[in-house]
Amino acid sequence: KMNITSMEQNCLQFYVELESRRKEQRDLEQLKNLVARHTAAIEVQKRRLREALSTTDEEEEKVEVARKKKTMLSEMVKAVELQLKAIKDSGKARMKKDVKEMKVLPLKENVETTENRIQTIKDEMKDLKAEVENKDRILKDSQQLMLDAVKAAKKATGTAPGTKDKPPPELEQYWQKEGFPERVADIERLAGQLEAQAACTDTVDRSVIEKHRQLKENIAELQHDINKRNKARIGMSSRIQEIKDEWLGSLNDLVSEIKDRFARFLGVMGFAGEVRLHQGNHENDFDNFGIKILVKYRDDEPMQELDPHHQSGGERSVATAIFMLSLQALTTVPFRCVDEINQGMDARNERLVFELLVETSCNESDAQYFLLTPKLLTGLEYNPKMNVLIVHNGPDMCHHSEWDLDQFIRNA
Repeated sequence: KMNITSMEQNCLQFYVELESRRKEQRDLEQLKNLVARHTAAIEVQKRRLREALSTTDEEEEKVEVARKKKTMLSEMVKAVELQLKAIKDSGKARMKKDVKEMKVLPLKENVETTENRIQTIKDEMKDLKAEVENKDRILKDSQQLMLDAVKAAKKATGTAPGTKDKPPPELEQYWQKEGFPERVADIERLAGQLEAQAACTDTVDRSVIEKHRQLKENIAELQHDINKRNKARIGMSSRIQEIKDEWLGSLNDLVSEIKDRFARFLGVMGFAGEVRLHQGNHENDFDNFGIKILVKYRDDEPMQELDPHHQSGGERSVATAIFMLSLQALTTVPFRCVDEINQGMDARNERLVFELLVETSCNESDAQYFLLTPKLLTGLEYNPKMNVLIVHNGPDMCHHSEWDLDQFIRNA
Protein backbone atom coordinates (compact mmCIF):
# COMPACT_ATOMS: atom_id res chain seq x y z
CA LYS A 1 0.00 0.00 0.00
CA MET A 2 2.88 2.39 0.81
CA ASN A 3 4.52 1.57 -2.54
CA ILE A 4 1.30 2.42 -4.39
CA THR A 5 1.00 5.73 -2.49
CA SER A 6 4.62 6.61 -3.34
CA MET A 7 4.07 5.78 -7.00
CA GLU A 8 0.89 7.91 -7.06
CA GLN A 9 2.86 10.86 -5.64
CA ASN A 10 5.58 10.40 -8.29
CA CYS A 11 2.91 10.28 -11.01
CA LEU A 12 1.40 13.49 -9.67
CA GLN A 13 4.83 15.23 -9.83
CA PHE A 14 5.33 13.98 -13.40
CA TYR A 15 1.92 15.31 -14.44
CA VAL A 16 2.66 18.75 -12.90
CA GLU A 17 5.97 19.05 -14.76
CA LEU A 18 4.33 17.87 -18.00
CA GLU A 19 1.66 20.54 -17.63
CA SER A 20 4.42 23.18 -17.17
CA ARG A 21 6.05 22.05 -20.45
CA ARG A 22 2.72 22.28 -22.23
CA LYS A 23 2.27 25.88 -20.96
CA GLU A 24 5.69 26.85 -22.32
CA GLN A 25 4.75 25.29 -25.66
CA ARG A 26 1.58 27.40 -25.76
CA ASP A 27 3.67 30.55 -25.06
CA LEU A 28 5.95 29.64 -27.97
CA GLU A 29 2.97 29.29 -30.30
CA GLN A 30 1.74 32.74 -29.23
CA LEU A 31 5.21 34.18 -30.03
CA LYS A 32 5.08 32.58 -33.48
CA ASN A 33 1.70 34.17 -34.11
CA LEU A 34 3.13 37.58 -33.10
CA VAL A 35 6.00 37.19 -35.63
CA ALA A 36 3.49 36.26 -38.33
CA ARG A 37 1.42 39.37 -37.59
CA HIS A 38 4.47 41.64 -37.78
CA THR A 39 5.54 40.04 -41.08
CA ALA A 40 2.05 40.66 -42.49
CA ALA A 41 2.23 44.31 -41.37
CA ILE A 42 5.58 44.74 -43.15
CA GLU A 43 4.11 43.36 -46.35
CA VAL A 44 1.20 45.83 -46.11
CA GLN A 45 3.62 48.73 -45.68
CA LYS A 46 5.67 47.58 -48.67
CA ARG A 47 2.55 47.42 -50.81
CA ARG A 48 1.53 50.93 -49.74
CA LEU A 49 5.03 52.22 -50.51
CA ARG A 50 4.92 50.76 -53.99
CA GLU A 51 1.52 52.31 -54.60
CA ALA A 52 2.73 55.69 -53.34
CA LEU A 53 5.82 55.59 -55.62
CA SER A 54 3.77 54.74 -58.68
CA THR A 55 1.36 57.68 -58.25
CA THR A 56 3.76 60.54 -57.30
CA ASP A 57 3.93 62.78 -60.40
CA GLU A 58 3.86 66.12 -58.71
CA GLU A 59 6.42 67.62 -56.37
CA GLU A 60 4.20 67.82 -53.36
CA GLU A 61 3.27 64.27 -53.78
CA LYS A 62 6.97 63.41 -54.00
CA VAL A 63 7.59 65.19 -50.70
CA GLU A 64 4.67 63.41 -49.13
CA VAL A 65 5.80 60.15 -50.58
CA ALA A 66 9.30 60.73 -49.26
CA ARG A 67 7.91 61.46 -45.85
CA LYS A 68 5.70 58.43 -45.98
CA LYS A 69 8.61 56.39 -47.28
CA LYS A 70 10.78 57.52 -44.40
CA THR A 71 8.01 56.70 -41.93
CA MET A 72 7.39 53.33 -43.50
CA LEU A 73 11.11 52.58 -43.58
CA SER A 74 11.30 53.42 -39.91
CA GLU A 75 8.34 51.15 -39.20
CA MET A 76 9.85 48.45 -41.38
CA VAL A 77 13.14 48.70 -39.45
CA LYS A 78 11.24 48.39 -36.17
CA ALA A 79 9.22 45.51 -37.54
CA VAL A 80 12.41 43.79 -38.73
CA GLU A 81 13.98 44.31 -35.33
CA LEU A 82 10.88 42.86 -33.66
CA GLN A 83 10.89 40.00 -36.12
CA LEU A 84 14.56 39.28 -35.45
CA LYS A 85 13.92 39.43 -31.71
CA ALA A 86 10.91 37.18 -32.12
CA ILE A 87 12.93 34.74 -34.22
CA LYS A 88 15.67 34.77 -31.63
CA ASP A 89 13.18 34.23 -28.80
CA SER A 90 11.44 31.59 -30.86
CA GLY A 91 14.69 29.74 -31.32
CA LYS A 92 15.48 29.92 -27.63
CA ALA A 93 11.96 28.78 -26.74
CA ARG A 94 12.13 25.90 -29.21
CA MET A 95 15.50 24.88 -27.82
CA LYS A 96 14.07 24.99 -24.27
CA LYS A 97 11.07 23.01 -25.45
CA ASP A 98 13.30 20.35 -27.06
CA VAL A 99 15.45 20.13 -23.93
CA LYS A 100 12.43 19.83 -21.66
CA GLU A 101 10.81 17.28 -23.95
CA MET A 102 13.99 15.27 -23.66
CA LYS A 103 13.72 15.56 -19.88
CA VAL A 104 10.00 14.72 -19.87
CA LEU A 105 10.37 11.66 -22.13
CA PRO A 106 11.87 9.46 -19.36
CA LEU A 107 9.20 10.78 -17.00
CA LYS A 108 6.45 9.75 -19.44
CA GLU A 109 7.99 6.31 -19.73
CA ASN A 110 8.22 6.13 -15.92
CA VAL A 111 4.57 7.18 -15.61
CA GLU A 112 3.49 4.48 -18.05
CA THR A 113 5.59 1.89 -16.20
CA THR A 114 4.11 3.00 -12.87
CA GLU A 115 0.56 2.84 -14.24
CA ASN A 116 1.21 -0.66 -15.55
CA ARG A 117 2.56 -1.70 -12.13
CA ILE A 118 -0.49 -0.22 -10.41
CA GLN A 119 -2.81 -2.10 -12.77
CA THR A 120 -0.86 -5.31 -12.15
CA ILE A 121 -1.18 -4.82 -8.36
CA LYS A 122 -4.93 -4.18 -8.73
CA ASP A 123 -5.31 -7.39 -10.74
CA GLU A 124 -3.35 -9.30 -8.07
CA MET A 125 -5.61 -7.81 -5.37
CA LYS A 126 -8.68 -9.01 -7.30
CA ASP A 127 -7.19 -12.50 -7.52
CA LEU A 128 -6.39 -12.45 -3.77
CA LYS A 129 -9.94 -11.28 -2.97
CA ALA A 130 -11.39 -14.11 -5.06
CA GLU A 131 -9.09 -16.60 -3.29
CA VAL A 132 -10.16 -15.28 0.14
CA GLU A 133 -13.83 -15.63 -0.83
CA ASN A 134 -13.15 -19.19 -2.00
CA LYS A 135 -11.38 -20.03 1.31
CA ASP A 136 -14.30 -18.53 3.21
CA ARG A 137 -16.73 -20.78 1.35
CA ILE A 138 -14.53 -23.80 2.09
CA LEU A 139 -14.45 -22.81 5.79
CA LYS A 140 -18.25 -22.56 5.92
CA ASP A 141 -18.60 -25.95 4.20
CA SER A 142 -16.12 -27.46 6.68
CA GLN A 143 -18.05 -26.00 9.61
CA GLN A 144 -21.26 -27.51 8.26
CA LEU A 145 -19.55 -30.89 7.82
CA MET A 146 -18.29 -30.65 11.41
CA LEU A 147 -21.80 -29.94 12.71
CA ASP A 148 -23.18 -32.87 10.72
CA ALA A 149 -20.42 -35.11 12.11
CA VAL A 150 -21.21 -33.97 15.68
CA LYS A 151 -24.90 -34.79 15.14
CA ALA A 152 -24.01 -38.20 13.73
CA ALA A 153 -21.65 -38.88 16.67
CA LYS A 154 -24.34 -37.92 19.18
CA LYS A 155 -26.82 -40.15 17.45
CA ALA A 156 -24.35 -43.06 17.38
CA THR A 157 -23.51 -42.70 21.07
CA GLY A 158 -27.10 -42.26 22.20
CA THR A 159 -26.76 -38.57 23.04
CA ALA A 160 -28.98 -37.15 20.33
CA PRO A 161 -31.38 -34.32 21.25
CA GLY A 162 -34.04 -35.56 23.63
CA THR A 163 -31.95 -38.39 25.15
CA LYS A 164 -30.61 -36.21 28.01
CA ASP A 165 -27.04 -37.59 27.60
CA LYS A 166 -28.06 -41.18 28.31
CA PRO A 167 -25.42 -43.91 27.77
CA PRO A 168 -25.72 -46.34 24.83
CA PRO A 169 -28.68 -48.76 25.25
CA GLU A 170 -26.51 -51.92 25.31
CA LEU A 171 -24.32 -50.55 28.10
CA GLU A 172 -27.35 -49.38 30.06
CA GLN A 173 -28.95 -52.88 29.76
CA TYR A 174 -25.75 -54.53 30.97
CA TRP A 175 -25.54 -52.11 33.92
CA GLN A 176 -29.13 -52.88 34.97
CA LYS A 177 -28.64 -56.62 34.47
CA GLU A 178 -25.62 -56.64 36.82
CA GLY A 179 -27.50 -54.54 39.40
CA PHE A 180 -24.88 -51.81 39.57
CA PRO A 181 -25.86 -48.56 41.36
CA GLU A 182 -26.66 -45.45 39.28
CA ARG A 183 -25.07 -42.71 41.42
CA VAL A 184 -21.36 -42.00 41.08
CA ALA A 185 -20.80 -42.00 44.85
CA ASP A 186 -22.44 -45.43 45.17
CA ILE A 187 -20.39 -46.75 42.27
CA GLU A 188 -17.14 -45.53 43.85
CA ARG A 189 -18.16 -47.06 47.21
CA LEU A 190 -18.92 -50.40 45.54
CA ALA A 191 -15.60 -50.30 43.68
CA GLY A 192 -13.76 -49.69 46.96
CA GLN A 193 -15.48 -52.66 48.61
CA LEU A 194 -14.70 -54.95 45.71
CA GLU A 195 -11.05 -53.88 45.72
CA ALA A 196 -10.82 -54.57 49.45
CA GLN A 197 -12.35 -58.01 49.00
CA ALA A 198 -10.00 -58.76 46.14
CA ALA A 199 -7.02 -57.77 48.27
CA CYS A 200 -8.14 -59.98 51.20
CA THR A 201 -8.67 -63.23 49.34
CA ASP A 202 -6.40 -65.44 47.35
CA THR A 203 -9.16 -67.72 46.01
CA VAL A 204 -10.95 -65.16 43.87
CA ASP A 205 -11.82 -66.31 40.39
CA ARG A 206 -9.52 -64.74 37.77
CA SER A 207 -12.50 -63.99 35.53
CA VAL A 208 -14.08 -61.89 38.29
CA ILE A 209 -10.89 -59.87 38.67
CA GLU A 210 -10.66 -59.37 34.91
CA LYS A 211 -14.29 -58.27 34.74
CA HIS A 212 -13.67 -55.83 37.59
CA ARG A 213 -10.65 -54.40 35.76
CA GLN A 214 -12.66 -53.96 32.58
CA LEU A 215 -15.49 -52.30 34.46
CA LYS A 216 -13.05 -49.94 36.12
CA GLU A 217 -11.56 -48.99 32.75
CA ASN A 218 -15.05 -48.52 31.33
CA ILE A 219 -15.97 -46.27 34.23
CA ALA A 220 -12.86 -44.13 33.73
CA GLU A 221 -13.47 -43.92 29.99
CA LEU A 222 -17.12 -42.98 30.51
CA GLN A 223 -16.17 -40.36 33.08
CA HIS A 224 -13.67 -38.84 30.63
CA ASP A 225 -16.33 -38.87 27.91
CA ILE A 226 -18.83 -37.19 30.27
CA ASN A 227 -16.35 -34.44 31.12
CA LYS A 228 -15.54 -33.90 27.45
CA ARG A 229 -19.22 -33.73 26.52
CA ASN A 230 -19.97 -31.30 29.36
CA LYS A 231 -17.15 -29.04 28.20
CA ALA A 232 -18.38 -29.14 24.60
CA ARG A 233 -21.97 -28.53 25.76
CA ILE A 234 -20.92 -25.47 27.76
CA GLY A 235 -18.97 -24.05 24.80
CA MET A 236 -21.85 -24.71 22.41
CA SER A 237 -24.38 -23.18 24.81
CA SER A 238 -22.21 -20.08 25.13
CA ARG A 239 -21.93 -19.75 21.35
CA ILE A 240 -25.69 -20.27 20.90
CA GLN A 241 -26.41 -17.59 23.50
CA GLU A 242 -23.98 -15.22 21.77
CA ILE A 243 -25.64 -15.69 18.38
CA LYS A 244 -29.09 -15.43 19.92
CA ASP A 245 -28.30 -12.16 21.71
CA GLU A 246 -26.91 -10.60 18.53
CA TRP A 247 -29.86 -11.76 16.40
CA LEU A 248 -32.46 -10.86 19.02
CA GLY A 249 -30.94 -7.37 19.47
CA SER A 250 -31.20 -6.65 15.73
CA LEU A 251 -34.73 -8.09 15.66
CA ASN A 252 -35.85 -5.94 18.60
CA ASP A 253 -34.42 -2.83 16.93
CA LEU A 254 -36.35 -3.61 13.75
CA VAL A 255 -39.60 -4.25 15.65
CA SER A 256 -39.06 -1.00 17.58
CA GLU A 257 -38.82 0.96 14.31
CA ILE A 258 -42.00 -0.72 13.01
CA LYS A 259 -43.72 0.00 16.34
CA ASP A 260 -42.85 3.72 16.22
CA ARG A 261 -44.07 4.15 12.63
CA PHE A 262 -47.23 2.10 13.30
CA ALA A 263 -48.11 4.16 16.40
CA ARG A 264 -47.38 7.45 14.57
CA PHE A 265 -49.54 6.58 11.55
CA LEU A 266 -52.47 5.43 13.73
CA GLY A 267 -52.05 8.56 15.86
CA VAL A 268 -52.51 10.71 12.74
CA MET A 269 -55.85 8.97 12.19
CA GLY A 270 -56.91 9.47 15.81
CA PHE A 271 -56.35 5.88 16.91
CA ALA A 272 -53.71 4.07 18.98
CA GLY A 273 -51.64 1.01 18.17
CA GLU A 274 -48.62 -1.02 19.16
CA VAL A 275 -46.43 -3.75 17.63
CA ARG A 276 -44.80 -6.35 19.89
CA LEU A 277 -42.40 -9.23 19.36
CA HIS A 278 -43.89 -12.57 20.51
CA GLN A 279 -41.07 -14.92 21.61
CA GLY A 280 -42.99 -18.18 21.90
CA ASN A 281 -43.99 -20.18 24.95
CA HIS A 282 -40.50 -20.86 26.34
CA GLU A 283 -36.99 -19.44 26.14
CA ASN A 284 -35.90 -20.91 22.79
CA ASP A 285 -39.27 -21.44 21.13
CA PHE A 286 -38.07 -19.94 17.83
CA ASP A 287 -40.69 -21.76 15.77
CA ASN A 288 -43.41 -19.69 17.45
CA PHE A 289 -41.70 -16.29 17.20
CA GLY A 290 -43.98 -13.72 15.58
CA ILE A 291 -45.45 -10.23 15.56
CA LYS A 292 -48.43 -9.20 17.66
CA ILE A 293 -50.44 -6.17 16.55
CA LEU A 294 -52.52 -4.35 19.18
CA VAL A 295 -54.96 -1.54 18.31
CA LYS A 296 -57.45 0.74 20.01
CA TYR A 297 -60.12 2.55 17.96
CA ARG A 298 -62.12 4.06 20.83
CA ASP A 299 -60.96 5.94 23.92
CA ASP A 300 -63.03 3.84 26.33
CA GLU A 301 -61.48 0.55 25.16
CA PRO A 302 -58.13 -1.04 26.13
CA MET A 303 -55.49 -2.15 23.66
CA GLN A 304 -56.63 -5.39 22.05
CA GLU A 305 -54.83 -7.85 19.81
CA LEU A 306 -55.86 -7.71 16.17
CA ASP A 307 -58.18 -10.66 15.44
CA PRO A 308 -61.62 -11.32 13.89
CA HIS A 309 -63.30 -11.44 17.33
CA HIS A 310 -62.52 -7.92 18.60
CA GLN A 311 -62.43 -5.71 15.47
CA SER A 312 -64.69 -5.32 12.46
CA GLY A 313 -63.55 -6.02 8.91
CA GLY A 314 -63.03 -2.32 8.19
CA GLU A 315 -60.97 -1.86 11.37
CA ARG A 316 -58.80 -4.86 10.48
CA SER A 317 -58.31 -3.43 7.00
CA VAL A 318 -57.16 -0.11 8.50
CA ALA A 319 -54.68 -1.87 10.81
CA THR A 320 -53.37 -4.08 7.98
CA ALA A 321 -52.88 -1.09 5.67
CA ILE A 322 -51.10 0.93 8.37
CA PHE A 323 -48.84 -2.04 9.22
CA MET A 324 -47.85 -2.39 5.56
CA LEU A 325 -47.09 1.34 5.37
CA SER A 326 -44.95 0.97 8.51
CA LEU A 327 -42.83 -1.60 6.66
CA GLN A 328 -42.50 0.62 3.57
CA ALA A 329 -39.18 2.29 4.46
CA LEU A 330 -37.69 -0.75 6.25
CA THR A 331 -37.74 -3.35 3.47
CA THR A 332 -36.23 -3.06 -0.01
CA VAL A 333 -38.48 -4.53 -2.71
CA PRO A 334 -39.07 -3.50 -6.34
CA PHE A 335 -42.83 -3.15 -5.90
CA ARG A 336 -45.78 -3.83 -3.60
CA CYS A 337 -49.32 -4.77 -4.60
CA VAL A 338 -52.50 -4.65 -2.48
CA ASP A 339 -55.97 -5.64 -3.64
CA GLU A 340 -59.11 -3.82 -2.43
CA ILE A 341 -57.51 -2.89 0.89
CA ASN A 342 -59.83 0.12 1.14
CA GLN A 343 -62.99 -1.98 1.00
CA GLY A 344 -64.95 -2.10 4.23
CA MET A 345 -63.51 1.20 5.53
CA ASP A 346 -65.66 4.19 6.19
CA ALA A 347 -65.05 7.32 4.11
CA ARG A 348 -62.92 9.08 6.76
CA ASN A 349 -60.57 6.14 7.34
CA GLU A 350 -60.32 5.42 3.62
CA ARG A 351 -59.31 9.02 2.92
CA LEU A 352 -56.70 9.07 5.72
CA VAL A 353 -55.22 5.71 4.67
CA PHE A 354 -55.04 6.89 1.05
CA GLU A 355 -53.20 10.08 2.07
CA LEU A 356 -50.69 8.09 4.16
CA LEU A 357 -50.22 5.64 1.28
CA VAL A 358 -49.49 8.50 -1.15
CA GLU A 359 -47.06 10.16 1.29
CA THR A 360 -45.02 7.02 2.04
CA SER A 361 -44.98 5.52 -1.47
CA CYS A 362 -44.19 8.80 -3.30
CA ASN A 363 -41.86 10.50 -0.81
CA GLU A 364 -40.25 7.84 1.42
CA SER A 365 -39.59 4.94 -0.94
CA ASP A 366 -38.34 4.21 -4.46
CA ALA A 367 -40.45 1.06 -4.79
CA GLN A 368 -43.56 1.00 -6.95
CA TYR A 369 -46.92 0.56 -5.22
CA PHE A 370 -49.93 -0.99 -6.98
CA LEU A 371 -53.34 -0.34 -5.40
CA LEU A 372 -56.12 -2.40 -7.01
CA THR A 373 -59.62 -1.19 -6.15
CA PRO A 374 -63.06 -1.07 -7.80
CA LYS A 375 -63.68 2.47 -6.53
CA LEU A 376 -62.06 5.53 -4.95
CA LEU A 377 -63.46 8.49 -3.07
CA THR A 378 -63.85 11.84 -4.81
CA GLY A 379 -61.69 14.82 -3.87
CA LEU A 380 -58.57 12.80 -3.00
CA GLU A 381 -55.10 14.36 -3.01
CA TYR A 382 -52.91 13.00 -5.84
CA ASN A 383 -49.15 13.26 -6.31
CA PRO A 384 -47.48 14.04 -9.67
CA LYS A 385 -45.56 10.76 -9.32
CA MET A 386 -48.82 8.78 -9.40
CA ASN A 387 -50.46 7.12 -12.40
CA VAL A 388 -54.16 6.20 -12.49
CA LEU A 389 -55.01 3.29 -14.81
CA ILE A 390 -58.72 2.58 -15.44
CA VAL A 391 -59.82 -0.77 -16.89
CA HIS A 392 -62.92 -0.42 -19.11
CA ASN A 393 -64.67 -3.76 -19.58
CA GLY A 394 -68.23 -5.01 -20.07
CA PRO A 395 -70.72 -6.32 -22.64
CA ASP A 396 -71.60 -2.80 -23.90
CA MET A 397 -67.99 -1.63 -24.46
CA CYS A 398 -66.92 -0.71 -28.00
CA HIS A 399 -64.08 -2.44 -29.81
CA HIS A 400 -60.60 -1.20 -28.91
CA SER A 401 -60.08 0.03 -32.49
CA GLU A 402 -63.04 2.42 -32.04
CA TRP A 403 -61.68 3.90 -28.81
CA ASP A 404 -61.25 7.69 -29.19
CA LEU A 405 -60.86 9.54 -25.89
CA ASP A 406 -60.84 12.99 -27.53
CA GLN A 407 -64.15 12.26 -29.25
CA PHE A 408 -65.67 11.05 -25.99
CA ILE A 409 -64.61 14.32 -24.31
CA ARG A 410 -66.16 16.37 -27.15
CA ASN A 411 -69.41 14.39 -26.89
CA ALA A 412 -69.52 14.96 -23.16
